[in-house]
Amino acid sequence: MPRRILHIEHKNDIYRVRLQESPEQGTRYIALSHCWGEQPLLTTTAHNEIERREGIQWELLPLTFQHAVQICAGLGIEYLWIDSLCILQGNEDDWVQESAKMASIYANSWLTIAAAAAPDSTHGCLPKASAPKRYFLPAKTPKEAPRRVYARRLRTPFHSRDHLLQVSNELPLFQRAWVFQERILAKRVLYLCEDEMVFECFAHVRCECSDIPTEKVAQTMKQTDYMGVKYRFQGLMHQWSMYSAGFAKFLPFEPTGILEVWDHLVHHYARLKMRYHSDRLPGFGGIAGKFYGTGAMGRYYAGLWEYRLEECLLWYIYPSTADVAPLPPIRDAVYAPSWSWASVNGSWDYRRLSHQALYVKAGAEMSLVSKMDLTKLADVVEMQISLKSPSPFGKVDRAQLTLKARQAEAKVKYERTDQNADYATRFRQQNVTLALQNGALETKAYMDFVLDYEVEGSKIAPILPNDVVKCVGILRDWNSWEGPSDTCHGLVVACRLQKEGIPTIKTMSDGSLEVVEEGENHIYERVGKFEAPFAWFEGAETETFIIV
Repeated sequence: MPRRILHIEHKNDIYRVRLQESPEQGTRYIALSHCWGEQPLLTTTAHNEIERREGIQWELLPLTFQHAVQICAGLGIEYLWIDSLCILQGNEDDWVQESAKMASIYANSWLTIAAAAAPDSTHGCLPKASAPKRYFLPAKTPKEAPRRVYARRLRTPFHSRDHLLQVSNELPLFQRAWVFQERILAKRVLYLCEDEMVFECFAHVRCECSDIPTEKVAQTMKQTDYMGVKYRFQGLMHQWSMYSAGFAKFLPFEPTGILEVWDHLVHHYARLKMRYHSDRLPGFGGIAGKFYGTGAMGRYYAGLWEYRLEECLLWYIYPSTADVAPLPPIRDAVYAPSWSWASVNGSWDYRRLSHQALYVKAGAEMSLVSKMDLTKLADVVEMQISLKSPSPFGKVDRAQLTLKARQAEAKVKYERTDQNADYATRFRQQNVTLALQNGALETKAYMDFVLDYEVEGSKIAPILPNDVVKCVGILRDWNSWEGPSDTCHGLVVACRLQKEGIPTIKTMSDGSLEVVEEGENHIYERVGKFEAPFAWFEGAETETFIIV
C-alpha cells in the first residue's frame, strides 16, 4: 500500500477530499496516471501536509483531479492515489521511499485512470460532452421484426491504427516515460480520450465505438508493439507466480525468452520523454523489480542484467528514420554509467545485439532466418555500483565495470553533418567509421552522440573526429543473419581523463579508495558500439579496462 492516499466522501453532489496516512492493507483504491504539464500543479509538501489531512477545498483541485474524484465516487471507490498529492514534493527522502513503491501502487490498484488526452491537470480527463452525430438505418431481423442500426462517425483515430494504443502525438500522456510502467503494470486501465473511453485489462481491450475487435488484439500478441509486449510480459509474470506457488515443477520459460521481452520493453521506454533525466532508471524500476523477482536474470546493474551481461553491454542507438533520437549528452551530471542505456539523454531507438534467433516477417507469421553463434572475448572481472536509494532499481551514485579483453586502437573517421540542422537530424546523418592505426581496415561504428555538436561554441562530446579510441572486443559471432561470418562485436571506449582532466576515484584490490591522478589513462567511458572483422583482434593484446 502507498504511505498516503486521498479519502473521498460523496453526498448530494458534494465531494470532500482529504489526505489520509497509512491506509489499511487491502484497501481498494484507484490510481490516476496523468501529465504534469507546464501549468502550476497542486501538490503536497512538508509545509502543507497537515492542512491536506484536514481537507482539500474542491475549488483548489484542478479539473483532471476533480474528474478522477467523480469517477471514483461513481464506481463506489472511496480512495484515490495521485502522485503529486500523495508524495511529498521537494522532499528527496520521501520521493525515494515512495517512488520505489511505484510498481506495487499501480499493480495493486483496483483501476488506473489514464488521462490520455490531457496535456496538464487543468484540461480535465472526461470525454467531451458534445457527442458525435448519431445515425440510424432501418433494418429487419431474420423473422422480419423491425429494428434500427445505430452508427456514429469515428472521431478518435489513435486506437484504430495497426499498432494499438501506441505512442501517439494526439495523446500527450503516451509520450511520458513515467507512464509506461504504469500502463504495463496496472491490472485494469481506463483510458479517457478526447471523445471516448477505452478499457484495457490483461485479457481484452474495449472501446466505446467497438473499433478494436478481439481478434485484432490476439494478432497483436504475436508482435512486438506495446500490446503484444504487455501481454507477453504479463504472461511471463503469471507463469512465474504459478511456479513459485508450487503449481508447476519446472519453469515454463527460458531466461533467454525473458531477456527478449526485457529488450522490447526497454525499446518502447527509451523512445519516451523524461522531464528529468535523473529519473530514467527509477521510471523503469517497477518493471525491473518484476524481472528481478523471477530470479532468472541474476543481479541488476543499472539497467543491465548479470545473465548474459556481455550481450546486454552491446546495446546501441539505432539511427531511426522516425522522429526520435537522443538529445545532446549531459556532461555536467552523471545519472547512470556510460555502459548503461540509461546514460543516454532524451528519447531514442534502443537496439541490442541478441543471441536469440533472428526473425523476419513472412506475412502474418514469423519465420526463422538464422541463429547467431556467439563466443565470449571478454571477462567481467568486477562490477561495482553505489546507489542513491535503498532500491536496487533506483538512482545510481557511481558505478564502474572492470573488463579484461582484447583491444585494438583505431582512429575516428567522420563526415561532418549539417551544422544548421537540429541534433536529431544530425545524429541520423552522421557516418562514423573506425580505422586501424595502420589504416589497413575500416569498420562502421554506432556512436552514442553527435561527435561535432557544439553548445555555445564549445564541443560537448567526449571524443572528436580524428581522435584515437580503443575498440574492446566483447563477443565473437560465427554466424550472422547474412550467413557464415567471423565478426567481433564490442564497445568503443575513450580515456575519461583525455578530455575532462578530472581525477577519478579508483577502488583498490584491498577495497580502499584512491584518487587516480590525471595522466593515468586506464579509466574509460563508453562512447559507442562497433562491429568489425575478427582479424582486427588476431594477436591483439589483452588489457584490463575500468569503464565508468
